[in-house]
Amino acid sequence: REQRAPAFGKGCFGRRDEVKVVMETADRMERSDKNLGGGDSMSAGGIQAVFVSGIAGSGKSHLARAVAETLRGCGWIVAEAKFERGKSYASGGLVSSMFDGVVAHLVRIKEGGKPADVEYCRRVSKSIRGSIGRESLSWLVGFLPSLSSLLDAVTGEGQDGDIPLGYRLVHCLSVILKAVLERGRFIMIVADDLQWADETLILIREVLLNIADFEHVGRRCLFVGMFRP
Repeated sequence: REQRAPAFGKGCFGRRDEVKVVMETADRMERSDKNLGGGDSMSAGGIQAVFVSGIAGSGKSHLARAVAETLRGCGWIVAEAKFERGKSYASGGLVSSMFDGVVAHLVRIKEGGKPADVEYCRRVSKSIRGSIGRESLSWLVGFLPSLSSLLDAVTGEGQDGDIPLGYRLVHCLSVILKAVLERGRFIMIVADDLQWADETLILIREVLLNIADFEHVGRRCLFVGMFRP
């Protein structure tokens, strides 16, 4: 829709065709979500993905920022990750920053005080606490600093026993995304400079594959990846 297109000539130049593809994908996702089972190719669910390639300095990152700003203004939540050459993210800092951004967005709308937003955040909080055990939730609050401000109480009510320790992070992040998406919000996940990605990208992929398994949940998630050829 025209009113949702980022304003070119006002700080965003070039990449018009790529921006159009991303925005049209977001529009189709929203229309499909309102018309479940209507024969749309997206009706069966599934994460949507758009990849943009280009040499250094060709405007890929600027494209992502322009689209992210526009979609945030339309109620979308944006999670961002940028990989750097030669850098290792084994400590989890990139994943922490990326997913804490999702939680921080929820905290901001909760503190905005609108009844609908407060109720939405309450339901998300309840879903998270009901799906994650006490020990895992206590650990997760340390990994995602904004989470304690979102939750009504840092008390997990789920079960930790059946979750392998090595899978705990993927499980917890999947629970958070599912809680956000299944209540009608849309998320765009932006991964910039994928050519420098390490094993962190595998973890992100596992989280996305988890939520893609839930009907009408993965369909609200858009992955945008940028890379150099």
